[in-house]
Amino acid sequence: MPDKIELIDDLSSAGKLIGNGNGMQFFCAILIKSELTLEELNHFYSKYRENEWSYIVEKQVSNNIDFLNGNLKFKALKADEKLINYYIDYTWGSSNYPLSDLDIRGH
Repeated sequence: MPDKIELIDDLSSAGKLIGNGNGMQFFCAILIKSELTLEELNHFYSKYRENEWSYIVEKQVSNNIDFLNGNLKFKALKADEKLINYYIDYTWGSSNYPLSDLDIRGH
């Protein structure tokens, strides 16, 4: 991580995270606090991106991860906490390992 970043929390999940039907997806994220701008953080993490779904940096305005199915929340934050200079850095995607259709989390 670059200087001027404080790691606040992290989380991960695997299962059917977006949409419906069968399929296995993964999601991992860190919550950071930084004096750097969103553009500066994106510039730093862009050199580590393998595709459009890795090392995505966005402003974080609550403890919830709103765009996924389920109730993923950062535990280090209170639900009503005012977030200033907080960002989420996340990677997500789907897996096509040979036995993924047998994993109950993807159904």
